[in-house]
Amino acid sequence: MDTRDDVENRRDDPSDSNRPDSAGGRSEPDGVAVEDALEDERPELGPLEPGTPTAENVLFVILGALATVLLFVTAF
Repeated sequence: MDTRDDVENRRDDPSDSNRPDSAGGRSEPDGVAVEDALEDERPELGPLEPGTPTAENVLFVILGALATVLLFVTAF
C-alpha cells in the first residue's frame, strides 16, 4: 500500500515507467512498419449464413419489430 511519502517521492523523481515520454511509445517489432504488415491482401469474406431466411429468422424480425413498437407506446 502506498503511503503519502511514496506518492510524494514519485512526483519528485518519477521512474522510467512513469515518465510521459515512455507512455504510449510504440516501437516497430523487428523493423517491420505497420504499412508493410497491412499490405497483404486478405481473402474476400462471404456471408455468414447464405441462403434464404428461415422461419426462425422471420419470426425473430417480427417479434423484434413488435417489441420496439410496444417500447415506444409504453414510453409515452
